[in-house]
Amino acid sequence: MAPWSTKPSFAVSLPARQGSPTLADAQARLQAQDAAGAAKLLEDITAREPKNARAWRMLGTARHRAADYDRAIAAYVTALTVEPDHPVALYNLGASAKAEPVAPKPGGRGGLNLEPQ
Repeated sequence: MAPWSTKPSFAVSLPARQGSPTLADAQARLQAQDAAGAAKLLEDITAREPKNARAWRMLGTARHRAADYDRAIAAYVTALTVEPDHPVALYNLGASAKAEPVAPKPGGRGGLNLEPQ
């Protein structure tokens, strides 16, 4: 059987990165459906940069995808203390408060906003 006719594998193995993780590293983990791995990176980033609202929003997204809704809510609340009234953080806070899983959309985009703000 030709190699191109085999069933595709969607598992992604991301290489270990030297140095401090970045938001791009965490975004790659989220896109690879590795919410737990993304959350670990984002916990490090938010510890280093506690005023980084985007990192807090992404941490909320990672925790939501891992069905850790209480901790997702805490991350979104922290994001909103840094950047009050941010519409994405407010929406995602509501989704986590309702504990409603948000499935990824086609193309790897999640129902929760992962784009840089």
